[in-house]
Order: sequence, then structure tokens, then C-alpha cells
Amino acid sequence: MTFIKLHLSLKPAEQNASRMFILTIAFLLLLVVDNSDQRICRWIAYQKKFRQGGMEVPRIRSLDGCKDACLASTTCKAIAWGDPMHTPRPRCLIFRTSALPNERHDGYTYYRC
Repeated sequence: MTFIKLHLSLKPAEQNASRMFILTIAFLLLLVVDNSDQRICRWIAYQKKFRQGGMEVPRIRSLDGCKDACLASTTCKAIAWGDPMHTPRPRCLIFRTSALPNERHDGYTYYRC
């Protein structure tokens, strides 16, 4: 959550009338900047590693798109990205577990959230 601090200079007579206005503005600002429903991840990469059991997400064309697909899911804990330089096409797999990768695969990088 992001917090924004408001600084206003008001005369004593204006303070009472302005309190409700300030509280309303503060509440609306919190609604706008509150991103607490979005997951944040610090990705740990395992180069040339892979794990069976992922679910392929179609039409993902970039690593960032694959990471975004994982973060949009409440159950995703890891991804495997098939680099189009080393696989027939870009490939994004998401996993419901953050188990360590257990296979070597030159075309993939496995990322744990």
C-alpha cells in the first residue's frame, strides 16, 4: 500500500469545515493508490532448469508477460519460460507449487516466486 501525506495550511475557523473534505480526499486517494490486491514477487531464476507438471498459458510472447500471468493468478507459485531462441516457440508454463526444478533443459529457465 502506498501512503500519501497531505499538507494543508488552514485558519482555525476553516479547520472544522474542512475536516470532512480532507477525510474524503484522503479516503479517495487511498482507494486510488491501494494496490494490496496485487501480488509482488521477487523472482529466483534457475537457468537451463525445468520441472514437469506446469500448465501452459497460451499466447504469451515474453518473459514479462509470463510473470504477469503468474502474478494475476492466486495459485501460481512458479513459472517456466521457454526462450524462443532455444525452443520452437515462446512457451509459458505456470505452476501451483514452488518446488525446485528437477530437470536440465537448455531451452528453459525456471522462476520461483
